[in-house]
Amino acid sequence: AVRLYEKCGEDVKAGDLLRKIGDAVRAEACYLAAANKLASRREHLQAGDLIRTKTGRLDLANEQYCAGWREQRSDAVVCGQRLLDGVLARGDEEALDLLLADAAGRLAPPRSTDAGRFFNYALQVSPGFLPDDRVNDLRDLVRVQFAAHLRAGGSGTGRVKVDTLFDREWPAAVRRDATFAVAQLRETPAATPPPP
Repeated sequence: AVRLYEKCGEDVKAGDLLRKIGDAVRAEACYLAAANKLASRREHLQAGDLIRTKTGRLDLANEQYCAGWREQRSDAVVCGQRLLDGVLARGDEEALDLLLADAAGRLAPPRSTDAGRFFNYALQVSPGFLPDDRVNDLRDLVRVQFAAHLRAGGSGTGRVKVDTLFDREWPAAVRRDATFAVAQLRETPAATPPPP
C-alpha cells in the first residue's frame, strides 16, 4: 500500500501509513517529499504547515515560512505570522526585533491591509510571551507604523483605512483620534511600495 501511494504521488498518505506501522524515519521522508513538492510550486505556507504538523521539524518549517515571507505572495502575511509565533515561543527577542524591522519595511505604505493584519496579530499574540514593557514598546511601534500609512494617503484613505489598521481591539478613543487625524489630511496619490 505504501509503494502504491508513493507511485501515485500521495506522499502524505504514504507517510501517514508508515507512521501508523511504526516507521517514523520513512514517514518523515514522505512528508518532506510532499513539502518539497509544495515548495516547488511556491506554496511555502502549506509546505511549512505540513512539515510543522506532520514532523515537528520547526527548523525546516521556518525555512518554508521565511521563503513565503520573502516572496510576498498572497499568503506572505500568514507566513510572517507563523515566523512571529516561532520567535515568541522561543523567547528570542533579537529575532523578534529583526522580524519587526523587516515587517516595517516590507509592509510600508501603501500596504495598509497587510500591515494591519500583521501588526494587529503581533499585538494580539505577544502578551504572555513578552514582558509588559515590551508589549507597550510594540504597541508604540505599531502606532508609528500605522500613522505612516495614514499620512501616506492615496486610495483607501479616510474611515476605510482607519478601520483596516486600527481594528476593534484598539480602544475607541484611539480609533476616533485616527479618524480625526485622517480627516485633516488632504488626499494624495498612493505611495509606491518599496522593492522587496
